[in-house]
Amino acid sequence: MFKKVCFILLFLIILAECTRFPSRRNSKKESRAKTDKNVRARGDVFENMFSLYDPTFLSTVWPKIRNGVHLTLSNDCFNDSAVFYEDFARGHLWAYMVADSSGRYEPGVFAGQGLWLGDKRQCFDLDRNLEEASKTKELPELDWTAVGSNENRAHHLEDTRSKFPLAYSVAKIYMTVINANFVQNFDLTLGLCLPRSCDRDDITSILTFSIMLNDNLKSNRSHPRVIKMTSLREVTDHYNFHHDLPAMVLSAITLSLILISMVATITDIKIIRCKRTSRSISFDLQKYKNTDISNRFLDIKSNECIDSNRCGDVSFTNNFNNGNTNVVGVKNVNLNPAPPVTLDVVSTERVTGSCDRCGKYRRQCKSPKEAVNLPPCPRVKYSSVASLTTQEIRSSLTKRLFLCFSLKYCLMRIFNTNMANKDMSMMHLVKIVATLWVIFVHVAVIVSYSTVNTSSIHHHDDMYYILATGTLAFDTLFFVSGLFSAHHYFYLRSHYTVEELVSFGGFFGQILQYICFITNRAVRLLPSYIYTIFLSGVLARMSLSTSPLTPPDGDHVNCDSYWWRNILYVTTLYPVGEECMQVSWYLSTESQLHVIGALLCALGTGRRGRVIASLLMTAMLATTAADVTGAYRDYVYSMPGVFSAYSTIINRPWARVVPYFTGVIAGWSLYKTDGVIKVSKMARSWLWLVTLTSLSLSLSLPWLQPRWAAAWLHLTWPAALMWPALLAGTRYKATTRRILNNSMTCALSRLTYSALLLHGPVARYLLLDTDTALCSQTLCIWSYFAGTTLLTLFGALLLSLFVEIPFCCILRRLSDCANK
Repeated sequence: MFKKVCFILLFLIILAECTRFPSRRNSKKESRAKTDKNVRARGDVFENMFSLYDPTFLSTVWPKIRNGVHLTLSNDCFNDSAVFYEDFARGHLWAYMVADSSGRYEPGVFAGQGLWLGDKRQCFDLDRNLEEASKTKELPELDWTAVGSNENRAHHLEDTRSKFPLAYSVAKIYMTVINANFVQNFDLTLGLCLPRSCDRDDITSILTFSIMLNDNLKSNRSHPRVIKMTSLREVTDHYNFHHDLPAMVLSAITLSLILISMVATITDIKIIRCKRTSRSISFDLQKYKNTDISNRFLDIKSNECIDSNRCGDVSFTNNFNNGNTNVVGVKNVNLNPAPPVTLDVVSTERVTGSCDRCGKYRRQCKSPKEAVNLPPCPRVKYSSVASLTTQEIRSSLTKRLFLCFSLKYCLMRIFNTNMANKDMSMMHLVKIVATLWVIFVHVAVIVSYSTVNTSSIHHHDDMYYILATGTLAFDTLFFVSGLFSAHHYFYLRSHYTVEELVSFGGFFGQILQYICFITNRAVRLLPSYIYTIFLSGVLARMSLSTSPLTPPDGDHVNCDSYWWRNILYVTTLYPVGEECMQVSWYLSTESQLHVIGALLCALGTGRRGRVIASLLMTAMLATTAADVTGAYRDYVYSMPGVFSAYSTIINRPWARVVPYFTGVIAGWSLYKTDGVIKVSKMARSWLWLVTLTSLSLSLSLPWLQPRWAAAWLHLTWPAALMWPALLAGTRYKATTRRILNNSMTCALSRLTYSALLLHGPVARYLLLDTDTALCSQTLCIWSYFAGTTLLTLFGALLLSLFVEIPFCCILRRLSDCANK
């Protein structure tokens, strides 16, 4: 009996254990199911986290909503949207294509990729096909190989045509996601292809309704987020110039300039010929028989010109009876002396017997005593006052002003190798490099904004390196500007009297000289500047209307509203958000410093020189301290967005005081040395060591900590440029002068101003006229820079041909006539 009881108990225990095994397996299955469910839930949460406009979910709930109850739309917009979402739910191809044209979540959002643009071109093609079909009553052509059997062709064609007109819009959305582990902000750009009957308020309502459905129904508030739409604009396929009055006026001015230039060119080449003016110029040939000039110009025995390129059209006759040689048949010899204000050119034939110009001004080349009475080289001058009599001047002013627009004349001026200040040829080359550097910085800013437009600028970001070292390009331009300005002023002051420059002397003559010095530059630059201001405004409005990507500037409004600030060079006195043209701060700052620098140069002569020099050094140290203090305050936190970083790092007007006045000191030093510098070998070694150290430190400082120390670049970089500038203009001037013997180098130097004006509008037109985000790879940036530079230089050439050179010529001719 006992054995039976034990057996029964053992059996029951075994049976109980056997029944427990399936329950464990079931529990494991339930655990895995819960885990998979949680994983899927997390995946759904991540996908729904960035869901803004969801046509799939809208098509499901749309039949259940009522206009005016769940959302408020216009009747036409609601009816067209109902047709669209109903066909989308039924799987019609045209509805799929419309939904596919709108933007949605794309990978890389945590790295800042917030450009969800969709496909603007597909949306416009659908709308255009509907318009063409309504006109021709025919369906668009398709690839029949993808359609299937012949019986489905008619249905397929009908299914690929939209049932109402479409429009493409771009919404700027600022979203903050609040998670248990992080809080992240996102700046998103969303493209939407919706019925054209939906206006701005309707699109806002649809987008807000879609976000509300996603947060409350689809995701059941599983991911809290705050969404704010900051802007919404419709993008058109083509810009309508007929409603833009400044664009029409600018087009009329451009066509007028082209027409005048063409007529002036034809007149200059075909009809108007350079007049011959014969004058017998006698000089003692025996005196120069053994000089270099007799060998360069003519053979005394044969009386023939050896080098026609240097002599020009000159015929020589000998009169051996009296030992003199008469030079006759010279074209356009300067019979009348040039007016005082027209600082005419002197040739180096007084020095070397060559007809190559040595500078811009009459007294720039020192002539040896034995060559004082030599005749000038013959030149062809286009309607110059110097080649006309007083009666011709009064009767042909209109003709000479008209010929200023000749393309032949303008091209010769641009590619002419005779430039002023050839001893500073190296600085012309430095100016070209700095201009290309500025273009690269602005191209990199636009590319960064159009690819990773929401990331902050941190210390280790590539864009911070570009901006921090790119500020050296502007410092270089300020340094070169100060150098040229000071050297020009001191040269005029020392080689010309006040009466020669402004016709009368005394205290008021000095004041007038100062006024003329600062206004001459401003007026000379104005025509090209005014033209580019309105061109930038027109291109900005065109980009805003046709491009999904636009920079966060206000050129489309500011260039029409605040253009007068630009032409008065006072842009920096107003908020940055009201600037027209990204480079306007540079032009305004340079003009203001030009006024102050010229005043210091005027006051710094004589006994007051030491006092002015002390005040200048004090001001430079004070501005450096203020800039470093401001940089310490501005650079502590990460800067949101590349344009904000540009305004903080580069757009610092008063930080350019030190570079500009360092250039002024370099220009004064070049003038005082008078082409000769005497420095011992030990001193030269130390100067080169300090220069190379300063250059290396300036280039590497942005990579060091702390970041605000980069403000010292405005002091170290121009200081490093002083010694090479002095050395190139004195000890190595004979070598560096060869730089400007190349016509392409001279042309690039003359086109730098126009290139600075045009590169911003060109980059906007070339880079932002795309339907997708730009490539941010290094090779892509360099390719964008190359394309922008080539197009900018071509535009600068046209701007110089049609605007800058003609108006400079007109100002010169009017000045000549006023002082005749």
